[in-house]
Amino acid sequence: MTLQAVPHSEPPGRPKSLLTLLREVEQFLDECAEPTS
Repeated sequence: MTLQAVPHSEPPGRPKSLLTLLREVEQFLDECAEPTS
């Protein structure tokens, strides 16, 4: 019950990781699109 009581500890399904990765890629593309020189 202690493990399930932790909302941050989600099952290893990698649904959030994928979303985070997608967001990071979007940010990376945004940074690349903008002149950061």
